[in-house]
Amino acid sequence: TTLSSASSGIDLHYDKDESLAESFGLGSFPTFSTVTYLTQASQNSPPTVVFDHIYTQGEEEVMTQMLLSRPRLGKHLVFDGRLLHGAPAH
Repeated sequence: TTLSSASSGIDLHYDKDESLAESFGLGSFPTFSTVTYLTQASQNSPPTVVFDHIYTQGEEEVMTQMLLSRPRLGKHLVFDGRLLHGAPAH
């Protein structure tokens, strides 16, 4: 997933093999997910948020932890590929 405009966001999502999910309803998730900030952040650039929630947990389960990563040129973030994450604009 890429964020091309500084004021745009990326909705919360799980990284997964979309073909398997669409064709067979299977969830195949990466071991690690990464975010790399390749450009200078503007004041409107949304932070990346990573929640301690995986796809197989129920929606009613309370999320007790989150990581907030503010954009900075050259910064590289690595986290468990099963976790809910995104860079919401709002």
